[in-house]
Amino acid sequence: MEFDIAKKTIQELHRLLSVSSAKMNSDLVSMSLDFIDDVLVDIHKILEINKLYPYRRKMALNFADKILRRMDNFLSHYWPAVERLKTQKLTFHV
Repeated sequence: MEFDIAKKTIQELHRLLSVSSAKMNSDLVSMSLDFIDDVLVDIHKILEINKLYPYRRKMALNFADKILRRMDNFLSHYWPAVERLKTQKLTFHV
């Protein structure tokens, strides 16, 4: 189940980046990339812990829980801004 949550979160992040770049919202794109960077670092830590200390499953699960909480916090904080961007219409000036 945790992997389904992570997979859905990554899909939402891709959607966030697509919407942000389409609307030229560099702040949201920058925040999303920073967030993804942090998540990748945490995932790397989990992999290293599992490799070096396979018996320390609890430590790896704590890192995984941290990643999921970070994803949830990020999306709950920034997703309303993305939803507003999606409802705005682009106007092109010629």
